[in-house]
Amino acid sequence: MFENLVPLDKKKHAHYKLKLNDGFKFASKMSMSLLGGSEVAEASKFFPIVFPEKNVEKYPLLPMALMGLGTKNNSFVSDDGKWMAGYIPNHIKRYPFIFAAIPEKNKQFAVMMDMDAPQLNEKEGQPLFNSKGEPEKIVTQVKTFLSHFQADIDRTEKILSAMESHDILVSKQFKIVQGEKNVVMRGFRVVDTKKLSDLDDAVLSSWVRNGLMGIIFAHIHSLTNVKKMRQAK
Repeated sequence: MFENLVPLDKKKHAHYKLKLNDGFKFASKMSMSLLGGSEVAEASKFFPIVFPEKNVEKYPLLPMALMGLGTKNNSFVSDDGKWMAGYIPNHIKRYPFIFAAIPEKNKQFAVMMDMDAPQLNEKEGQPLFNSKGEPEKIVTQVKTFLSHFQADIDRTEKILSAMESHDILVSKQFKIVQGEKNVVMRGFRVVDTKKLSDLDDAVLSSWVRNGLMGIIFAHIHSLTNVKKMRQAK
């Protein structure tokens, strides 16, 4: 989704504008989306939510909403770019902007934007900067959204680390009948409910208090949504 990232710069992008509500064709090849913990309950109503395989550098240990069969298909984006699920993950909402960590500054981030995004242009939409080079309200809103999302991601990754240390995640695959073909989806993990039930009461109690158990329950119930990917599009 993010193909041509550059730092947002008041000089280089002085005349750029953001055109909102330009559809979701940019996400049409996204078969999954990372989620913050605060999103899981709502997202679980529409998508199967899983977790990445262990030691996969591409993805941190975060919930993932599965959105399509195969690796480059989003069942919830129509041919004309409309979003067809009842929830839009924040990872997708933030496009074409994203935070990038500043290496020399601990826990500080720079706003990046995808120069190939259809929402960005120099002709129509909301200006990013005024005539004095000062950020307009839309930029402030973007930074606030990105900050809240990053905080959610950091908090969720910290909470979910307990699932790894207690070894309750197992590799899983789904077999789905698509027309005359059998499609196998793999490359992710789910919670092993037997291992979960075998944990000490003290551990389970702490997971209830810190919100992890809510994420786990939503994840388990969400797995019935696999059929929605077959029916969508």
